[in-house]
Amino acid sequence: MLAEQVYDIFRIAHEISGGIVATAPTPEDIAIPETGELIDRYLVGKHGVTSEERIKMARFI
Repeated sequence: MLAEQVYDIFRIAHEISGGIVATAPTPEDIAIPETGELIDRYLVGKHGVTSEERIKMARFI
């Protein structure tokens, strides 16, 4: 039972987060200048929430 619940928990977290939990960029992606700029542009949150903070929260979840 426990082995099945791990996958259910991941599926639910993925659905709630809109997919960022499963598709969050890696530190290597952020280090590349071209992709780092795009990540900062498109993952920024509401005023005062940086893309770095959103990625950290996705990794935490």
